[in-house]
Amino acid sequence: MQAVKQQARGSIVRLYLSWRSVAGPTEPASPANPTSYNWGAGNLQANVDAAQSNGLQVMLTIRSAPDWAQRGGHDGRGTHNPDPQKLKAFTRAATQRFSDVHLWGVWNEPNYKTFLSPQYRNGKLVSPTMYRALLNAAASAIHAHPQNRVVAGETAPFSHWNRKGRPTAPGPLLFLRKLLCVDKSGHSTCKAKVHADIFATHPYTSGNAFHHALNANDVSFGDLQQWKRVIKAASRAKHITNRSGGHGVGLWITEFSWDSKPIDPKAVPKDLHARWTAEALYRTWKLGIGTLLWGQLRDYEISTDKTFGQYQSGLFYCDATPTLKDSCPSYQNPSSSTAKPALRAFRFPFVAYASHGRIKVWGRTWNSAGGSVKIQRLKDGKWVAMKGASAASSGIFKKGFRSSVRKAKLRAAFGGATSVPFSLARPKDRFVNPFGCGGVIPC
Repeated sequence: MQAVKQQARGSIVRLYLSWRSVAGPTEPASPANPTSYNWGAGNLQANVDAAQSNGLQVMLTIRSAPDWAQRGGHDGRGTHNPDPQKLKAFTRAATQRFSDVHLWGVWNEPNYKTFLSPQYRNGKLVSPTMYRALLNAAASAIHAHPQNRVVAGETAPFSHWNRKGRPTAPGPLLFLRKLLCVDKSGHSTCKAKVHADIFATHPYTSGNAFHHALNANDVSFGDLQQWKRVIKAASRAKHITNRSGGHGVGLWITEFSWDSKPIDPKAVPKDLHARWTAEALYRTWKLGIGTLLWGQLRDYEISTDKTFGQYQSGLFYCDATPTLKDSCPSYQNPSSSTAKPALRAFRFPFVAYASHGRIKVWGRTWNSAGGSVKIQRLKDGKWVAMKGASAASSGIFKKGFRSSVRKAKLRAAFGGATSVPFSLARPKDRFVNPFGCGGVIPC
């Protein structure tokens, strides 16, 4: 957790609160009582304590119902038609236990059957209706505390079909339109309402931060404008109610990343990975999305493990000697010796684009502080001053200026630190699985 705060300069840590992990095998007599659960299971309490002791804000996303809270059957992932009233009681207990946590996500990726099922029943999409009941039940418990905020959606990016061509997972736009009762034009289709303060998505992308998803209802980074339109339409229709009784909500990305090469041989090369990371942060700001949470701090080893084997998207390698298909025989704590180039881009993002005789730059200072920023150009092997920019109190700076330079590398300098050099020559977009290989994907 110290690395999140001090090295990545992060401010929020998102953790899963697995309902089935902290609950016992049978329903407790007092399900709304915090003493009915084992909050230390899965290191939950320890992780919350570690984050908060390092000055980080914690977000807890509730997921995975115990068997006794699933209806019409049950599965080991806790997905099957969870009971909203039982979730409400559990959420009341959780918010009392973690009274100093004020960001609460309600279910992870509810448009995927690996988290919420069934998605379809007799060919009809039913998961949005199920999720609306879960969301509103949990929100009533979360909003009992005046500082708490409800994070809704957290949708997965892609549609899925089975081998017979039947849908198994709706794309996030279809899911949200059904959840929020708006059509493609933004008109109301029903009167149902949801209670939330923030809507979030997970826009994993098979290319750079401008890349569009293949299917019309999917949301990668290039499709975030369409995602925003659905949320805004629902707000205008008053189908969303926030804790204050208004209808506006914040927009967040609560999970996003790309795997990098090394250690993943089918992932984004490390230097391009750094560029794409800076561009993702720029695009987040440009779209008016308030927060982006990177999907992982440190790489897992590449393996056939279905849960963790495909995740090599950290800002740190698993050790100081990264190799392709690294088995990570000795995990090391995140440090400067294990940092990827993307860490520097995440900590001190900077982009620069040349067009029509002008250069536009954007960035955020490494400590999110205001002040004078120097824009430098690499010329004859040396970094020379090019322009100056003024960072606001948030650390954000932007500037446009006339220049005939089109192919140089630029960087920003502030407070004794410099950003990753950013080339004005744009590399072509390329298709890449955001998760590379590992897990069920052969390398």
